[in-house]
Amino acid sequence: MPIMVDDIMRLLCSISQERKMKAAVKHSGKGAMVAGAMAFVGGLVGGPPGIAVGGTVGGLLGAWMTSGQFKPVPQILMELPPR
Repeated sequence: MPIMVDDIMRLLCSISQERKMKAAVKHSGKGAMVAGAMAFVGGLVGGPPGIAVGGTVGGLLGAWMTSGQFKPVPQILMELPPR
């Protein structure tokens, strides 16, 4: 039996509502903003190498800021009850 896209979308929407996945999106966005801002500042100060250094430092800072605040989506899906 083929799987319909609408059925999968309804399933994912109900899972995201039940497990509050919006928090993961919000915190991921905050980490991405920090990484992007640091890459931008690094590019202004150091040119192309500055972008690389700023992106690396910003990525590490963003990861540190959001650590422990949310679970990744695969972990949320694995913790679902069997029903």
